[in-house]
Amino acid sequence: MAKKSIAHSITFLIAIVFLSMTAFFSVENVCADQHLRLELKENGFHIEARQIPLIDILKAISQQAQIILVTSDSLEEPVSIFLQSQSLEDTIERLLAKRNFAVFYNQSDDGTFSPSEIRVFGSKSPVTYLPAGTNPPGHDDHMQHYSRDWYAKEFQQAEKLSRHITAIPVKNSSAEPDPLAGGIEVKQVAENSVFSQIGLREGDLIRDVNGVPVDTTEAFLGALRVAPDQGSTIRIERLDIDNTINPIYIELR
Repeated sequence: MAKKSIAHSITFLIAIVFLSMTAFFSVENVCADQHLRLELKENGFHIEARQIPLIDILKAISQQAQIILVTSDSLEEPVSIFLQSQSLEDTIERLLAKRNFAVFYNQSDDGTFSPSEIRVFGSKSPVTYLPAGTNPPGHDDHMQHYSRDWYAKEFQQAEKLSRHITAIPVKNSSAEPDPLAGGIEVKQVAENSVFSQIGLREGDLIRDVNGVPVDTTEAFLGALRVAPDQGSTIRIERLDIDNTINPIYIELR
């Protein structure tokens, strides 16, 4: 069975990852006021950071947890934080409380989940963005967490959204149609749009939003517009280069 990619922020999945994992990372920076100590144990992360750039803390976490860090934000602001026995999800949410981010997971053959990627694509306050990065979403003084205010604002603009994605219905050729096999196939995603920022790409099959199947682009956009208060989980399928179809869950919350 091929490994499957899945993006979903469910805390209890994290505990499985740390069942037999222990790691340690410590650094004393050239400045006496800077210090970072990071341990990854069975019960989660232990972090002591004093005036350490956020990017360095995230890199240390990605190194110890063996996950990919993707960001268009320089993340250079100094951070001081003390955490004990925190799951990866809780740790990331604390560190990125004022940013838009997603955590992606891999599902192994035995059904267990492990984080594979952290993607950061926006912030509350003005920052310096990497030259090759995607344009960030509009800054909003009220935006606190991933896709709270930003999501509610961006996904209410129906006319704008419809111009930024092109998709066609997926035909179900089975003699006994599977209700879970419908959806729409993404044909085009506008560069720097909200859809590209949350990770959608050409060829993705969008199956449902919050468990409700979508069979047209209008239905997909409508589902996103009505759910900003509680968030949305988009279920898609993506064909890898080895022709493996991977289920992916993008959680907006």
